[in-house]
Amino acid sequence: MHNPFNHIDYRHISGLSKILGIDITDQGVFVVELKRRYSIQNRFQASYHVENAFSIEFTPETSLTQRAEQLKQKLIEIKCKTTYTVSSLQTLGVRTIEAFVPASASSNEEWIRDNQEKLLRVPVSANEIISVYEELEKREEGTRLAISFAKVDDIKKYRLFFQQAGLQLLSLGAGTRDAANIQNILHSLGLNPAYSLSVGLAIKGFQPEINKANFLTAAELIPFKNALQKKFFQRVVLAIGGLLGILLFIPFIFNIYCGWRASKIDEELLLNGNMYAEVKNLTAQVEQLEKQLSGSGTNIQSTNTSRLLYEMASAKPEKLWLYRLTLNNGDKGKTFAALYGYSTNIETVTDFIKNLEKSGFRVHLKRSGNPQTGDSYIPVALQRIDIAVFEIIINF
Repeated sequence: MHNPFNHIDYRHISGLSKILGIDITDQGVFVVELKRRYSIQNRFQASYHVENAFSIEFTPETSLTQRAEQLKQKLIEIKCKTTYTVSSLQTLGVRTIEAFVPASASSNEEWIRDNQEKLLRVPVSANEIISVYEELEKREEGTRLAISFAKVDDIKKYRLFFQQAGLQLLSLGAGTRDAANIQNILHSLGLNPAYSLSVGLAIKGFQPEINKANFLTAAELIPFKNALQKKFFQRVVLAIGGLLGILLFIPFIFNIYCGWRASKIDEELLLNGNMYAEVKNLTAQVEQLEKQLSGSGTNIQSTNTSRLLYEMASAKPEKLWLYRLTLNNGDKGKTFAALYGYSTNIETVTDFIKNLEKSGFRVHLKRSGNPQTGDSYIPVALQRIDIAVFEIIINF
């Protein structure tokens, strides 16, 4: 069954983004510091970038310690802080042999141990040689392996070299096998072919499943694995904590928004409440005026007053309020109305006048300006902003 977790790059999540690939021989070293740009969803899809690449030539008279110091100083000089390293044994004592292990063998390790002298064609003590292998092909009848043999002394020598250089080995392979099939990558990186093995080793550090042959023991890799697991869980915990923080922050923002909307609604209700009270007051005044005019024998019809009120209500724009209406008799028996109100700006008053004129009334603005001190007809909610009061005359 396919396991989707196999495609998660745990090394990337743990923060492992740079690795040194070091091709070391008795003549010198070729070093490449490779940075991998990851795809979190699929660890097999990535691009690489060369952070540093250099070589050091050794002279025959320099000791192992001196060579390690040369490498250490060069890394300090270029300000390279990467310590995780992958390298390969390339001494005369290293041999790589392909062999076919039959399916009847109890295990690959046991078969190699039993056939070691036959494979090497040299009588050698098991304590002097260490072997690692890579599976090349697996069939029903058996498995084809690439088996690498190395002297214990050579492995100790390499361990000491990297330890003195201040580097931590993640893998120690054999020969130049890791340089195969990277020509396309090498070309895209713009490196000289002399760095082929160094690049291949660095890529192996990011993807150890490419070549599992490693002369380092499981015990030597425990500190690296523990550090990797610690960083992995730290980052996972931080990510979960950040997600929970966001989830808790969303209701907080929602509550602030709801409070703001509630305040706006309360303010609108306050304004509308004042407007309704003003309309009711104006209606009562109109009814009282009609009674007064009717009692004095005037010929103004109540239908004209009703029409005026209707057109006033239709023509009134938003943010304009009326608080007084008086009806008067003019010359030659004509009637005019004096209308008082206030608005948030004079443009709204102009629109009101134009709307009344479209309804057939003759209208002119008698006065407009700022409210006087002590004007009690202006609601408290509107006293905090600049408003304009006005008086207009309507002839009908």
